[in-house]
Order: sequence, then structure tokens, then C-alpha cells
Amino acid sequence: MNIIARSIIKSIAERKFRTCLIIFSILIATALFFSSITISNSLTHVYTQKLENAQGNADIIIKSVDNTDPFFSVNKAENLSKSTSYNIGEIQSPAIYITESNNINWFNLHGLEEGELEKLNPITFVDKQNNQLFEGNKIIVSQGVADKFKLSIGDAIVLEVNGKKQSFNIYGISNPMGYFMDESQFYSAIVPKGLLSQIYQTNGLVNYVNIKLADVTDKPAAITELSAMYKDQMVKDPVSPEDIKSQTSVLSTALMVMVVVVTFMSIFIIYTCFKVLTIERLPMVGTFRSIGATKKVIHLLLIAESLFYGVIGAVLGSALGVVILNYITSMTTPGYIEQSPIMSQFSPVHIVASSLFAILLCLGSSLMPILKTSKAPLKEVILNLTELKDLGKRKKFIIGLVFIALIVILAPMVTGQLSVVVIGVSVILAGVALTLVIPFLTELAAVILEKPYALIFGNIGSLALRNIRGNSNMMNTISLIAIGITSIMFVNTASNSVLTATTNLYSESSTFDIKMTAAGADQQLVNNIQKVDGVKDVYANYEAKNVKVIDKNGDILAIDSVDSNRHLDFWKVDVVGDAKEQLKSLDNERNILLAVQVKERLGVKDGDTITLAFPKGNKEYKVQGNFNTLMYTGNYALISEKYMKEDLGTTMYSNMYIKTNQNPSTVAKKMERQFFSDRPQIITVKDWQQENVKSNEQIFSILKGFAFLSMLIGIVGVFNNLVINLIQRRRSLAMLRSIGMSKAQTAKMIFIESLTLGLIGGVFGCLGGYLLIWLLPYIYKALYIPPVYIFYPFSQVWLYFLASACIAIVASISPMIKSSKLNIINVIKYE
Repeated sequence: MNIIARSIIKSIAERKFRTCLIIFSILIATALFFSSITISNSLTHVYTQKLENAQGNADIIIKSVDNTDPFFSVNKAENLSKSTSYNIGEIQSPAIYITESNNINWFNLHGLEEGELEKLNPITFVDKQNNQLFEGNKIIVSQGVADKFKLSIGDAIVLEVNGKKQSFNIYGISNPMGYFMDESQFYSAIVPKGLLSQIYQTNGLVNYVNIKLADVTDKPAAITELSAMYKDQMVKDPVSPEDIKSQTSVLSTALMVMVVVVTFMSIFIIYTCFKVLTIERLPMVGTFRSIGATKKVIHLLLIAESLFYGVIGAVLGSALGVVILNYITSMTTPGYIEQSPIMSQFSPVHIVASSLFAILLCLGSSLMPILKTSKAPLKEVILNLTELKDLGKRKKFIIGLVFIALIVILAPMVTGQLSVVVIGVSVILAGVALTLVIPFLTELAAVILEKPYALIFGNIGSLALRNIRGNSNMMNTISLIAIGITSIMFVNTASNSVLTATTNLYSESSTFDIKMTAAGADQQLVNNIQKVDGVKDVYANYEAKNVKVIDKNGDILAIDSVDSNRHLDFWKVDVVGDAKEQLKSLDNERNILLAVQVKERLGVKDGDTITLAFPKGNKEYKVQGNFNTLMYTGNYALISEKYMKEDLGTTMYSNMYIKTNQNPSTVAKKMERQFFSDRPQIITVKDWQQENVKSNEQIFSILKGFAFLSMLIGIVGVFNNLVINLIQRRRSLAMLRSIGMSKAQTAKMIFIESLTLGLIGGVFGCLGGYLLIWLLPYIYKALYIPPVYIFYPFSQVWLYFLASACIAIVASISPMIKSSKLNIINVIKYE
């Protein structure tokens, strides 16, 4: 047994390149698997940690929702029955800084004492006034503010607070952390609480309370208790899990869809690699079996070799997975979070899972070829006459057609939660069906092309086609090329369709030019906006985010209010029937229009009642109907303005939509100047659209990266198969050379074979791509993603053909070189 083990180790060491190819395939598959299972947790952790740092380490916040009388007492919170680590009252206030060039910049002031700041949200100073107390008109700003406005310790900065100018002296300059982490929309500053209390004459009242619990598991009960105490304020978790989920779910779901395609391709590639490896081992197996080695010993040693590859691939794959995870996290993290180090989140469990995946993938892929070696008669093994037999081409073809029929029949039929499983299985079956039908169709193509090839390439062309027919390695090569083209074609089409739909979203669903949000957005502000030069019309509404559906254990990402007389003047609603009548019916009672995806996810139908959790209590709404939309990726609903205002308990509008009769960008700048004290966030529809497209481009660039990595594995597999095909054909090539075929003719034959493999692989790859593209609407439906128009890439087919042909030709360079160096006498003598 030791002799056999040493022989296998020697074989591994001698064939370094082959060993690297196998390990590389396992490495890439494991890395993609690792990044797929960790990305959701990692992004959730990053967003949570960074947003907590930006807002403080409090477990619960209480804030005012009434801007007319925003201040309240912190004393009630101090009576909380559950023990707390701290209750810190804070005064938050907007402030305006106007530069000498008349540019307007607005700040969010945090009124805190220095000791409270240390507890709530510690910062580190770049510079500060030593031996001075943080009191009076002192202010702490960020390094970014100091650099932009050329401020130093002790300098004065004049801000407009509560309508009056107030001079502040720079007490400290902080690193970009804590409150200073996100200054993308406004600047932050920390000032003494007493000064803001004096400016607003609050007499000790605050408009924001931060509470740290001694035991965080008491949070739900504490929020309930505090909500009863502060009925006129909002009590909530500072970092909503629903907000985090909404930001990470789209990417994690998309990655899981892609990983199905990548995993299948990896399994197929690794299987073919081990099939080749066991064929190479047959002479050695025959030798050792002839001197008494048992099948069991041979099996154990070959399995040990498989485990060796799996373990190496697991270690390297997990390491590469961490790199890919960090890259994806960095790519999808907002700019303001990128200012601090990215902390990808994974645990030993993920590493163990990825390692098991690598080992099982390798072992499972190699087990069938290893076991097949034992079924061959000893004589055939010794004389190297055996082949690893498989199902016939016709049987494979029939099974492949059955799989395709199942996909076509079942995908449109299945709905609900079962559809996710059916679609996942359909994607896998599509890949399996592709590999099953390829051998038979390739044989058919070779028969059809034989005469044209004879006319174009002469006898060498006919010989090349005959070499392809019945050659399992070449069939595997075609399958690898086809699967790679299929995955890239599928991802490109999915991304282009979604990006096109996103680009057209606002132009097709809205008729306004500017969206605006602002603090204190009451009816008076709407009236004032209407008076701005260039403003044609204004429509304001209320919006509720992350509304829980109590009786369905779900949530709705966004619910907008509807003024039935004006909504259709600003928004287009794709609803069945008369849209105006549908919106008017919302006013009759608590009715709700659900996006199609929400309706399907909640499993409700027209006339059903759902219970929504609003700040003013749980309210029952009757499902009136549904509509199609891409807004909030379809996790969206509409209710009457009358009931929204009542159930939210607010008089302040969430959004204002503005039509203009001048350039929207010009009007937006006018509004920013005129309403700067209301801290407006103003964006034109064009800019809003570009932001959305940019966000989706990030997601799909990652998916395309996954697809190209899978293609990279395929290229390695193609190279591997062509090299081993040369090794297996050394005798036949030597015989051809011995009867007069020149080196140039041999190279020409291999070139024609490779070109044909590439073209046929391109054809089947495009057919497989179209099958998966046909599945796209059902994939979207299963994942509750709004349907989009699918753009079939007919005009790009030639690019895929060109890519597949180039891959095959480049991979054939090494076999052509090796074939020219064959020693005819030695090869024939060995055989």
C-alpha cells in the first residue's frame, strides 16, 4: 500500500500543472460559495455597526414628531421600570452656515455635554483646546469641515440657529467617526446642550432622548413601555432591522440565484477533471492490481487523493472567499461608510461550511469515476483497453428533452413559496439538460458538416469532424463552453433588462420634475413652494416605511398616501380597471392597494383584511386590489391620505413632488436657497433616476463578476480537456504521422477541431442562455421581484460565438505545440 501511495504522490508531484488546474477549479467554486453564504450577514453587520457608530450606541431613541412643539421632558424615561445604563437627553437643531461666496451649507447640531458624548458616541480629536471646558459658545466640527472651510482651533464660525446668527469658537476637530461619519448630505457639529437650551429657551426640555439598556434583551418590552409614556413622541430602535434588511436583501437574493448556476458549472467541471484523472491512473491501477492490490485499497488511495485536492482547495478557496467578500462589501457600502475600515462579517461556521462544500464537491465529483474503474475487467485495465462507459447518447438526449419539457411545463404553473424551489430546480435542470443533449446534437452536427468541411478544409476537415464524434473529452469541452456562455448571457440579459427598466422607471411612472423632503413640511411650506418662480404645481403626501403586517408575519417596505383628486396628475398607477375610480374607493373605508409582489408574498386576495402596525395602533385594512410597479422593488402599497394622516398621527408631509415650467436643476437650486432653514433634501427626477441606476449597476457588476469567474473555471476545464484529449490520442496521432501526416497538417487538424468545438459550444451556449432567459420572468416572480421587459440579446449572438471560438482556439495552442513534439517511435513502442 505504501508503494501505491508513493506512486500516487509522485504522480501528483510530476503533474504539477494538472494538480494546479484541479485545485484551481475547487478553489474558485469554494470562494464563490463562501462569499455567497456570508454576504448577507456581512452587509447586515457592516450597515448595523457603522450606522450605530454614526448615531450612537443607544438601544432606544425617543424623538419628537411635532415640529410646532418639539420639546419634552426626559424625566419619564428615567422612571423606566427596567434598569438602564444611561438616559441622555439631547437637543438636535438645524443650523445654516453661509460662506463669503454666498454658498449655503447646513449643519445638524447635537446639543450634548462632553461627558454625555463620551458615553453615547465617543470621538477622537485631531486637535482640541486643552485646559478648557466644553461650555458656552464652543463647537466641535469634523476634520472635513475644518479642511473645507479652513478652520483651526479657536477660530470663529457664525451659524444661523433658530433664525438668529450665533458665533461659535472651534473647541475641537474630530476624526471622521461617530456623528461625523456621514456628511454626504449635511455637516454635523457638537455644541454644549446648555447653549442650545438657552437659544430655544427650553427650560431643560429636550427633543431627543438616547437610552442604553442594562440588558438589551429587554428592548421590546422597554419600547412598549416607553411608547405608552411618550404617546406624542416616536419611540424606536435607532437602527431598524427592517431598514438594514431592505438594503441587503436585494443583493443577497440575487447572489443566491447566481450561485446556483456557478455551483452547477463547478460540479460539472470538477467531475470532468477527475474523470480525466482516473483515466490517467488506469495504467498504474492495472499494474498494482496485477501484483495483488485489491479494489478496496485502490479506491481508498484514489479517494485520499481526492480529499487531498479538496482540503487544499478548501483552504485556498476560503481565503479567496474572504477577499471576494471584502470586495463585494466595499463595492456595495455607501460612500460615507467607506471612510472607515470595512469590516466583513463571517464566522468559523462559514469557513467550516465552505470547507465541507469543497471536500464534498471534490469527493462527490471523483467518486463515480473512481468506482467505475473497478467495474472494468482486470485484463482490460492492465492492457489499458478500458473506457469508462456511460449512458448512450440517445438515452441522454431523451432524458435531456424530458428535463426541458418539465421546465417549460412546471415553471409557469407553480406559485407561492413552492415556486422558489421549482425555479431553483429548473435552473439546475436547464444546465443538466444542456449537457445531456449536447453529445447527440454534436454527432448530428458533425454528420451535417462533414461534406462542407471536406470542401473547405479537404480531408483534414473530414478527419477533424470524425475525431470529434464519439470523443467524450471533446463533448465535455463543448459542454464547458456552452455552460460558460449560458451563464454570461443569462446574467448580462438579466442586468440589462433591469437597468433598462430602472432607467425608464421614473419617466414611465411619474410626471413631476423634482422630489423634495424637509423638516416641518406642513401645508404652509407647500404653499410657499408653490410661489417659487419656476414651480408649476406641488403635490404632497405622507409615507410610512417598514410597516409590519401583524397577521401575516411580514412587512411592507413603503406605503404612500393618495389624494384621489391629484395623485394621477403626478404618478401613473398601473392598476386593473379605471385608476381614478380605484383611488377614489380608497377614501370609502380603510382600503389598501397592494403591489402585485406584496399581494403574492402575503398570500392574500381581494376582499381579505390585513392588520398594519401604525404609530397610532394596529389598524385593519381591506385589500381592494393590486397594481404593477417597480417602486421599492415592488414592496409597496397605497392607502387614502385621510386614513394615513390619522393612523400616522402627523400633520407633516413626507414627500413633495413638484412640476416645473423651467429647468428643474435651476428651480431646485432656488428652492435650496429659499428653504434652507427647513433642511430640505431636493433631487431632480433625472438625478434620482441616475442614483437608482448606479445602485443597480453595482449589484449587477458583482453578478457579472461571478459569471466571469465561472467562465474562467470553464476555460480552465476546456484547456484541461484538450490537453488530456491529446494525451489519450497520442497513439492515433503517432500512427497518422507514421503514414505521412506532417506536423503542419496535425496542427491544422487540431485547430479545425478546436474551432468546431468553440462554434458548436457557442450555439448550444446561446440556446441554453435563451432557455434561462425564458425563465427570468418566473425567477422574478418566485423572488417577488417586479416583472420587467426582457430584452433577448439577438444582436449580440455573434459576440458569444466569437468568444467561444476564441476560447477554444487559445486553449488548443498548447495541444498543437505538444503534438508537434511527439516522438512517434516512443509513443507507438509504449502503446
